[in-house]
Amino acid sequence: MRKHTTGRSVHWQAPTVILLAFAVSLALAIGHHLFYTSLDQIPVENNVFSQQTNIAIGTGFAFLFRACLAIATCTAYWQVFWHTALRKTLTVSSADALTGVLGSLVEFTNVRTFFSNPALLALAVLAWLVPLASLLPPATLSVLPSTIANSTYERVPVPYFDNVGMTGTNYRVLAGDSIMGLKSSIVDMYLQPTLHLSRMVATTAYRGTVPEHQTLHPNATYEVEFNAPAVQCLPLSQDILEPFNHAAGCNFLGMFDSTNPANDSCENQVPYVAWVPEYGALVPFKNSNLSSQLLPLDSDLSDLDPTGEPNANYIGGSTDGPAALLVATRSQSPPYTDWNVLNCSMFNATYVVNISSDSNSRSQPYLSDVRMENSLAYSAQAKRYVDEDISAASLSIFSYLGMMECLNRLLVGTMVGSSPIGNTSYWLQLGLRVQNPHLMSTLLAFTHELSPFLATSNSSGLMMPAPDPSQWVAVNKSGYNVISLPEEAVSSPSFNQSLGSAIEELFHNMTLSLFSDSRFIRD
Repeated sequence: MRKHTTGRSVHWQAPTVILLAFAVSLALAIGHHLFYTSLDQIPVENNVFSQQTNIAIGTGFAFLFRACLAIATCTAYWQVFWHTALRKTLTVSSADALTGVLGSLVEFTNVRTFFSNPALLALAVLAWLVPLASLLPPATLSVLPSTIANSTYERVPVPYFDNVGMTGTNYRVLAGDSIMGLKSSIVDMYLQPTLHLSRMVATTAYRGTVPEHQTLHPNATYEVEFNAPAVQCLPLSQDILEPFNHAAGCNFLGMFDSTNPANDSCENQVPYVAWVPEYGALVPFKNSNLSSQLLPLDSDLSDLDPTGEPNANYIGGSTDGPAALLVATRSQSPPYTDWNVLNCSMFNATYVVNISSDSNSRSQPYLSDVRMENSLAYSAQAKRYVDEDISAASLSIFSYLGMMECLNRLLVGTMVGSSPIGNTSYWLQLGLRVQNPHLMSTLLAFTHELSPFLATSNSSGLMMPAPDPSQWVAVNKSGYNVISLPEEAVSSPSFNQSLGSAIEELFHNMTLSLFSDSRFIRD
């Protein structure tokens, strides 16, 4: 029996180094993972350290892991090598390959030696792969754009209409007898929209877009529902225009024919007329002649009773229906005697609005849906007692009427132009007289019915200066007539849109514009 010498006994130092180095490397790998996990989905600006510091810490973990694992692997390799060398007889070339493989890949070419020593081969390959541990883990820390949505319940501002800032009112004492012990009763009378409201909605009508407004939070997205006025434009029979024959003193519905002087049609044709009904009468005009070649609207529009009578000339009030606006346009295609008549009545509606703010808390409200609820009976007065305030319901009705009057002031009026020549029916801008100067300053001027009034020339042979092609665009409107329209008209989103839908959309935008003024919104 051979007796082991003291020098060849198993010593505790090598196993301790191997196990301790491996344990430390394992702890470093777990620590690296936990550190990077703690940074996952956390915005860079919310980290304890800067991004550069985090990368440096991760690289340090990887470097120390590599060092500890290299110590454990190399120590184990030399332990296995000496164990093999004491048990086997090695040639000089095999000994050189096994001792030099940790420093040179060339030694792996001694295939026979390594295949006869698989344990040393595995440890040598592992020793060469350990440095890769310092390359890949640090690269796993990267910054990616991400949207983090935080939901919260909060009251958001919406327009409100029981608002004294929208309309002006005055009142008169109707009855009351202090001796008899009776309370004095008052009738509040709708007067007109406030100047502030008029400026706001008129600006929206002229710009054609809803102004931005300030929201409560940056980068916020939410949806709101609220009740507000809306108009619905529905077609009417052109028979309603018959009373205009009396108002014009000639055949308002006919077309002037220069080849037949006996024709009693109005020589100065009216291609557009908009008016409001008056207490149950859809056509309020009395029998009279044309005034300055226009229908007799001038005196009606200027008649506003300063004592507080309801302004029916602009509201369109009637006792048995909602506030309304009637708009009629003459057809631009044969037969030219046809008219398109719209009844645009006011309704109570539910607005569904989507709001998405930017980083500066600025947003432009987007209307996703409008649901018509019910028509509102015209009511320009509200009764109360002297010691009471006007009710919120009455204020809301007055505010609705104020919005309607703002719309009507843009559209009520007439146009008159020179008689059409030949087979064309386009009223040229050169010879067109407009009673209401506001109408053609809005995007409504670019609609299918009104855009021909912007024409500067046509194919009827009129001698007019050629339009500038950089500002005017030739358009074939009716299939055989070519006219030139302003470039802004052709590029407008309302170009060729029907007048009825454009009026409805305009009123929607007027309502949404209230978001931009703190006087008209509340939580």
